[in-house]
Amino acid sequence: MTAIGILSKYKMSKTNGRVKILKELLGSDVALSERELQTRLEGICDRATIYRTLKLLTKKSVIHKIATEGTVAKFILKKTPEDHIHFKCTDCGKVQCMTGVVPGNIELPKGFIKKETNYLIIGICDECAKNI
Repeated sequence: MTAIGILSKYKMSKTNGRVKILKELLGSDVALSERELQTRLEGICDRATIYRTLKLLTKKSVIHKIATEGTVAKFILKKTPEDHIHFKCTDCGKVQCMTGVVPGNIELPKGFIKKETNYLIIGICDECAKNI
C-alpha cells in the first residue's frame, strides 16, 4: 500500500508531512525513532510535525510504538494486528518485528484492562552475529 492509500483508508488528510513520514516508514524494514525520522526528513518536516504525525498514526493503529530501554521509542508500520515480539540488537541498534514469534496468551487479573502490549527481546541480530 502507498502512503496516500494508507491516509485515505484511515480517513486522514493527505498533508505533505504525513505523506513523507509514511513513505519513510514504508521504506524501512526496521523501526525508526522520532530523531531518525527527523534526520531523514531534514528540511522537509519539522520536529513538531513528525511528533504530531507519529502520535496520530499510533492512535489510528497505522503504526505501533515500541518502547525500548531508556526513553527512546521506535515506530514501525503495523504488519499484523496480533501481538508479537520485537527484537532490539545491542550491536547495531535496529529494532525489528518478529511476526513469526507469537507470545502466549496472558490473562490479566480481574478488573484490569489491557490497552497495549510491548514484548521486547534484546540481543544480537543475525547480521551482527555473522561478525562474532
